[in-house]
Amino acid sequence: MRAPTWAGRPGWADDALLAAGLAAFGVWGTLGAVDGQPASRPPGVLGWGLLLAASAAVAFRRRRPLAVLAVTAAATAAWLAASFPYGPMFLPLCVATYTVAAATPRRRFPALAAGVGGLLVVLVAV
Repeated sequence: MRAPTWAGRPGWADDALLAAGLAAFGVWGTLGAVDGQPASRPPGVLGWGLLLAASAAVAFRRRRPLAVLAVTAAATAAWLAASFPYGPMFLPLCVATYTVAAATPRRRFPALAAGVGGLLVVLVAV
């Protein structure tokens, strides 16, 4: 997948900015989600680590899209299993899913769709 250059920056710089933005928005949004969802538990060290790991993985999305999808999916599944609040934790997974879909050749798309569909079933079950 060829990285476009926006405003004179290389693609990896844009991905790093995206990862930082996702992390900042994730922290800010999760703080609000904790207040709005009293049945969930506050993230704590584990939760913040999962959120930051999923966000940081997005910085590598152009070089290793499937690995980024695996990391963000695992972090999101662990987040849900720990009963942390729903919120912006899902954004890195959405970005990773989009990236894999955009980078996948058309002939491999049915297998990718089946894999992502299975992943979503697992996440809903958790």
